[in-house]
Amino acid sequence: MGTFTDKVGFENKYLEGTYVAVFVHLIVRATLLLFSEFIRRRHVLPSPSIRFETGVTSIVTNDIATADQMDNRYAKATNIARDSLLMLVIATIMTQSGYGATAASVIFSWIFVAISVCWAFSILFYDHMWFPLILEAIAFPFILAILALAFRPSEKGNPFLQYPREKFIGFGQHWLQ
Repeated sequence: MGTFTDKVGFENKYLEGTYVAVFVHLIVRATLLLFSEFIRRRHVLPSPSIRFETGVTSIVTNDIATADQMDNRYAKATNIARDSLLMLVIATIMTQSGYGATAASVIFSWIFVAISVCWAFSILFYDHMWFPLILEAIAFPFILAILALAFRPSEKGNPFLQYPREKFIGFGQHWLQ
């Protein structure tokens, strides 16, 4: 694609893969956001009621059902999906403004998407403290690796330096002198 070019102006087929990973992650985030809003319960506010009995006046508050744990889980999973999506978008933009995407950065992007989706679903279905924490600790080094690869010169190099100078003699000779 001509629109996916990197810093040195080359067409970069890997950059498209990182944007597809961002798009897939955006779909996961939007789905979790939709479900969290759909699942969220609307609770009544506590209102005191006065109950009159013979000789005794007592104030009793209406009991409110405790908040459903799935409300909290969906909210946490949606926040995790939002935060990891923002990290992936930042890493992709920095990759594009750096030297461009490489095969390694695309692979790291997809691994990060898979781990962050597992991280969000682990909150939904297995809300234990250690399992999401382990997935979080696994996910962050992949974002750091993508950011580190963003400003590392790729192995492509400059096309004018790859060919001997004699190849350009006769065509645009005044540019090379």
